[in-house]
Amino acid sequence: MLPQSIAAHIGLTAAAMQQGGRIQRIAVHPTLWRQQIGQQLLNDITCWAQDKGFDYLGTSFGVADELVAFWQSAGFSLIRLGVTKDAASGSYSALAAKPLSPRSFTWWQDAQDLFAINFSAQCHEQFKDLEATTVRLLYRLLASYPSAEPARIEGLVFKQLSAYCQGGLGYDTAAGSIEWLVKRWLSFAVPTSVIYDFACLNEALLINKVIQKNHGQL
Repeated sequence: MLPQSIAAHIGLTAAAMQQGGRIQRIAVHPTLWRQQIGQQLLNDITCWAQDKGFDYLGTSFGVADELVAFWQSAGFSLIRLGVTKDAASGSYSALAAKPLSPRSFTWWQDAQDLFAINFSAQCHEQFKDLEATTVRLLYRLLASYPSAEPARIEGLVFKQLSAYCQGGLGYDTAAGSIEWLVKRWLSFAVPTSVIYDFACLNEALLINKVIQKNHGQL
């Protein structure tokens, strides 16, 4: 399910064509916490996966401040936050990945950038009930990701919007990319051809839904 989730919910198909491993569970007895045992387990798993020729490792977990920090310290970057709460944990499901080969590094960077682009917009709608401490942690985490060149960001946005227009992604998933484009359309900061394509749409609906975050369908 890991490569499928990256392809279906982020719009990056490269992960589905590479060899990845998913860490389903990792646990340490409470009496042995704070002794770096969990980190050593992950280090051993990473070495094993590299020996087997894996391109990347990934995991999913109910988002919580301590878990985000744990996986981040082990070299796993958050690349997606599910927009519905998991029935078992009652939390939003976080997806994290760690590249092991050069060919997985590119889509891993793309996933980080797309998460950063979309999370800000999603906080106004999909993640209104996230704890303030978690929002703060995620914003600081995203700020630590390397900044991509504007041209590369534009390419990623248009790639995700293409998947959205073809029905491959829902509005909730691509909210940030949609907002990115609408803001630039309103300020005439996108190519003329894109402005022309938007001209046939309801401008009031776009502004009401995407910019003002009022309820409605798009």
